[in-house]
Amino acid sequence: MPPLSSFNEPRRSVLATLSLIVCLCCPSAAQARPKPAPFHSEVVSGQLEPEGAPVMPPYSSNDHFTFAVMGDSAPPAPGGFSPRGLFEIFDDIGVLRPDILFHTGNFIWAKTGDLDGTQKQVSRFQSFTSGIGIPMFIAPGPKDAPDDESHVVFRKSVAGSHTWRSFNYGNSHFIVLDTEVPGSVGKIGGEQLTWLQQDLDGRTNSAHTFVFLNRDPYPIVETPDAGFASPADRDAFVAMMSKSQVTTVFSGSLPVYSAEAHDGVNYVNTGGAGGPSTILPTQGGFLHYVLVTIERDAVTVTPIQPLRIDIIASSEVLGVAQVYNLSGTPLVFSHVGIMVPSRWRSKKPGLVGAERLSLYDVTAKASSSDGDKMVDVAPVDIEPANPTDPLEKDFDMLYLRVQVPAASVVEVTVHPPAR
Repeated sequence: MPPLSSFNEPRRSVLATLSLIVCLCCPSAAQARPKPAPFHSEVVSGQLEPEGAPVMPPYSSNDHFTFAVMGDSAPPAPGGFSPRGLFEIFDDIGVLRPDILFHTGNFIWAKTGDLDGTQKQVSRFQSFTSGIGIPMFIAPGPKDAPDDESHVVFRKSVAGSHTWRSFNYGNSHFIVLDTEVPGSVGKIGGEQLTWLQQDLDGRTNSAHTFVFLNRDPYPIVETPDAGFASPADRDAFVAMMSKSQVTTVFSGSLPVYSAEAHDGVNYVNTGGAGGPSTILPTQGGFLHYVLVTIERDAVTVTPIQPLRIDIIASSEVLGVAQVYNLSGTPLVFSHVGIMVPSRWRSKKPGLVGAERLSLYDVTAKASSSDGDKMVDVAPVDIEPANPTDPLEKDFDMLYLRVQVPAASVVEVTVHPPAR
């Protein structure tokens, strides 16, 4: 089974009043695959879902695609509004355009007994997230359904007739589960457990199987709502995952990023979508989501953190920025954009494509408690910044791929091309 990666790409951020602009893109963003519309359903097990259910992605035989997973975008208090971090993450999603989105729960914070308020929170969340036009599936958490009545709201407004489901996409099988079923909270049990075993046994021609739920079988911090209701419930679930050769189980019960493997199965907790957290960034408590890339038999899981940057200088002769990584995980920012004067290109006219990138002298130096060191940085693309903006029409946007070690600051410097 391929190991999980520990790299990152930043969010898009525009500093309109400065001539040094940072933004996110992905290598394939310019040639993003068109999304068919309308989507049609390919339900592998269960029923075709009625009104209120998420729309299934179209059937695809593609063995190269991406999907994104996030978790815990709950407000800081019951009944509140979605945190700012969720909006920053959806800025990324709008650029990266993954084929499918998954949320591992606690997407709202329902107030017990306030069904009207819960419905309003759900509606606000759906109004915001549906505009991106990518099918999204949610595995509910305890903040989404703190009582039986709010679980009914989730089922009717978000999930449809069932709060667990499965489908195929490309060469992979996807299973979304519900650890908050009334009478079976904190585990996968009863009818759902029977269905899950039948679903796993009935897979055909799936190179990968991905499972999504809220409760983390192996939480790095023990809290009442973090893990399974009992060790026996957890052991039964993970034994089924191992026996069925599941590729990765995604959870979101803690506001952290963590990844580990048990009995041949990768377990990833991604609960950093802006919800309240007291866990330090070096322990995984940083704003993030994960992007999963399928390339035939290879699976890459990439935690993505919103970009943190300060402007140091931007002029005709120099461009300098500092990129921060507050987490304990080495990250890669794939498209850090720096505006450079377009007349720099005139020093060597006639270059096209990748040749233009060789014009620029770019360096990157990382500083941390261990001292300073040079790190890898490379231009990946260049394009006109904004020809219609009087302040930007004479500039190009040079995109850089920058490696940022854990708990460090990287200073990126762009020099004009030599004559």
